[in-house]
Amino acid sequence: MSRVNPTKNWVILKEIFLEEDVEASGLYIIRPNVANTVFGEVMAKYPKSELEIGSKVVFREYAGGRWSFQGEKALIVPEVAILATFS
Repeated sequence: MSRVNPTKNWVILKEIFLEEDVEASGLYIIRPNVANTVFGEVMAKYPKSELEIGSKVVFREYAGGRWSFQGEKALIVPEVAILATFS
């Protein structure tokens, strides 16, 4: 995605899916399944963005759009739709 540079206030994300955890007691703990949010990793950003390439983020589900560039699937979302970063 290095050849694609989003315009001001937009970022390009790769959607990621969080896995379930199993505690020692055998209980399944499912990572946060917050309605209308999606998890992603920043692949490209506009130069003045405070986000870092590779940052994991939570963003609103219907923000932006899905597309494919040179066989690589991506999401392009406005930076204001990003709700949080996590590790």
